[in-house]
Amino acid sequence: AHSLLMCISRALQMGLQIGGQVPQAYIVAMGETAQLIPTAAGYRFIVTSEPPVLMDYIQKPVYEGDNVTIDAMTGEIKHEIRITDTKRKLIGIYAQFTELDGSKHADYISRGDIESIRDKWSKQPEGKAWKNAFEAMAMQKAAKHFLKPYAALKEGLAMALAIEETEENNADVTFSDTD
Repeated sequence: AHSLLMCISRALQMGLQIGGQVPQAYIVAMGETAQLIPTAAGYRFIVTSEPPVLMDYIQKPVYEGDNVTIDAMTGEIKHEIRITDTKRKLIGIYAQFTELDGSKHADYISRGDIESIRDKWSKQPEGKAWKNAFEAMAMQKAAKHFLKPYAALKEGLAMALAIEETEENNADVTFSDTD
């Protein structure tokens, strides 16, 4: 019960919605304790809410067959999506950052790099959360990767990034992210 109250308290401190239509965080059972796990949408909320660290932060998945062009000078992204009726493999994730002064820049992380982060830092890299919800887990890890440079600028972001990564220990976790 104490760990559940701590999760709720942390979510309130960061202003995160737990569950719901577009979940910003989940509370996951870890044996007899609970763990608060922010989603990619939760990280976006943290960096753009008052006081903002970024004016906007957009993160999108890239699939086999998509054509993505990132202009390094302007930070603009052109994403041509290949429409198909079959499930395509996630090959990477990009992020576009709009700084408070309006300037933009972008970054990209490949599936291989996400898998390397998973293998190095996750307690169960072959756990059920990674098997059942790879894309959502990848989006969450990519958000953490992209936003680490901003951690010193906002306490709520630093708090969210510091949360121990043990979510993959729970077999019943289902992640869904739209951002």
